[in-house]
Formats: sequence, structure tokens, C-alpha cells
Amino acid sequence: MNRKLVIFVSIFFVMITGCSSKKHMVCSSTSIVKSSIIKSAYDITYKDNVVYKVIKKEMITNKNTDTLYELRDSIELSNREYNMLSHYKNYVEINDDTLVSVTKINYNRLDLNKYIKIDKSNEAFISSNKVAFDKLVKYYNSLGLFCENVK
Repeated sequence: MNRKLVIFVSIFFVMITGCSSKKHMVCSSTSIVKSSIIKSAYDITYKDNVVYKVIKKEMITNKNTDTLYELRDSIELSNREYNMLSHYKNYVEINDDTLVSVTKINYNRLDLNKYIKIDKSNEAFISSNKVAFDKLVKYYNSLGLFCENVK
């Protein structure tokens, strides 16, 4: 009886954790535009060539708080339609002289048809109704982000 329980628990554990785990890649950049310091970090969860989740964090530092509030309004406006989708969430906050924008996208559960309907250019990352890892990384590289795998 104990042996059967050990085998069952072992099989159950493998089913839950998966035989091959998902990987993480972080794409990041730092730039100075006018009087703003912009730091971006995008954490990509993927397996094989399929992207499951992306968490984007962007920090903009500027001593002019009026500029930060204008940027906040612009970011919120550009994400308004996306935020109505399930499994897509962007929020923006300002702390002192820094704006922080965090976007969480669960591509594995996101309705990709609605996502593409908001902006047709999103279709460039889709392959076989999944977000293609290689296409997304190529796009991030074109934006000036440096990508590396995380262990």
C-alpha cells in the first residue's frame, strides 16, 4: 500500500510541476531622453517557442512632476482598451520624482483575437494562435532592449 502511495504522489508531483519547466528571459535597457532617465525590464516566461507571461516594468525619473503626470496620463490612455481584457493589467503610479508603470500580460489565457483587434500590429508576434518567443524577443531587441536568459 505504501509503495502505491509513493508512486501516486510521485506521478502527481511530476504532473503538477511538469517534466520540463518554463524558462525566464529578462530584456532590459536604460536610456536618457531629454531630462528623463528611463529604465525598462521585461520578464518573459516561456517554454520552447511559446510565451506564457510577460511582466513589463518601466521606471521614468524626472525632477519635473508635471512631465511625470503627463506621461502617466499618456500611458493610461494607451492602455485603456487593453486593461479591459482579462489577463492584461497595467497600472501606473508616481512616487516623488519617479513614475513606475507595470504591465502584466498572461498570453496563455489572453484572448488573442481581442488583443489583435485593439492594435493590428500585435499580430506580428502571433504564430499558430500563440505568442512566439523568437518574434517577441526580436521586437524587444529592435526597441533597444538587451535580452538574456535567467537561471
